[in-house]
Amino acid sequence: MNVVIKRHVAQNGFLTLAVCDQELLGKKFEEGKLQLDLSSSYYKGELFNEEELLQFMKKAYLTHLVGKLCIAMMIKHQFLSAKDVKFISGIPHANVLQIDE
Repeated sequence: MNVVIKRHVAQNGFLTLAVCDQELLGKKFEEGKLQLDLSSSYYKGELFNEEELLQFMKKAYLTHLVGKLCIAMMIKHQFLSAKDVKFISGIPHANVLQIDE
């Protein structure tokens, strides 16, 4: 199973990932004042598999995740728990912040 990953590197070198399930790319979801906009260039990346996502996650400072598949992968590998997941129009999303100690 593949997910779409867009890598963003800040001037300070921190890596931010925008990750979404392939079938959600290009769509917009709204619920009240909340919105998930996956049509912007922020999410338009490349297809990667689970192992490749795990390699990126090990280097990422911040990761934005949208979709059942990528959320399930991150729960499976203990990057987040089910209680960390929020929903907009039934679409799961979460953020993972990794701080080195």
